[in-house]
Amino acid sequence: MVGLAKLSDDQMKNVVACEDDVGVVLVAYEKTSLADLKADAISKVQALEKEIGVTLVAYT
Repeated sequence: MVGLAKLSDDQMKNVVACEDDVGVVLVAYEKTSLADLKADAISKVQALEKEIGVTLVAYT
């Protein structure tokens, strides 16, 4: 299962500084591998994203 990374105060400060510098929101996950999906699986995930209005990320 994928979980959010547990960051030290210094690590969190670095993430916030990077967010401010780049202008995005970052989410830190524990180390994991993205899934290598076949085209039909990607289509299913994209359809679900559109249906429920979210962005999904597939991990192995």
